[in-house]
Amino acid sequence: PQLAFDLHRGAYRLIQDDGAPKDVVRLESLAIAIRPDVPKFYVNRSYAYSDLNQNQKAIDDCTFALSLKPVQEDVATSLLQNRASAKNGAHLYKEALQDSELALQKNKCANDDHFRILNGKVDALIGLKRFTEAIATCDQAIEQIDGDDEKQWLIDFYELKIAAMQGRHDKVLNDSEQITKLKVEYERLKSELAAEEKDTKEQEAQEKDEQEKED
Repeated sequence: PQLAFDLHRGAYRLIQDDGAPKDVVRLESLAIAIRPDVPKFYVNRSYAYSDLNQNQKAIDDCTFALSLKPVQEDVATSLLQNRASAKNGAHLYKEALQDSELALQKNKCANDDHFRILNGKVDALIGLKRFTEAIATCDQAIEQIDGDDEKQWLIDFYELKIAAMQGRHDKVLNDSEQITKLKVEYERLKSELAAEEKDTKEQEAQEKDEQEKED
């Protein structure tokens, strides 16, 4: 049993380090072979399956894990979120929206999980051509985002809002004019984030060099 949890933690670390999805699937599959009754083991594997465009496998993993008892609320939220993402990938937008709504009922906090769920909801709404609702959901997310600490999410939701407005293309609501303004802000944020990431890398490299000289 301990080996199963060690393999699970290894899969999680791979995801954090942007490791290969195939390796995540391999580690979690080994963990599941030992303990198929642990719902959280299916979270990482379903996430990796979606990355590999194996959406039906991701959906099946989430559905099976949600049928297990007990399922902790945070694990159930992640499984619903992952299943919504996989269903969007499979163009099952109505079902994806349902899973996103269920996940939002369980997750009320403005954190990474919350924004991932909202992201999936917007994808589903765009897929269903419910563009005005998608725009409203983007605005809801943008209001909750801390511009400094969560800039990547801000960029993501600006991109989704642009896509939703392009889909709606309402002349009365001046969508074309708003799209132009949003694109300017979107590009500004991307440039700002790229500069911050460059500074961080340079600082880390400098600190590493100084540490090596001390050693």
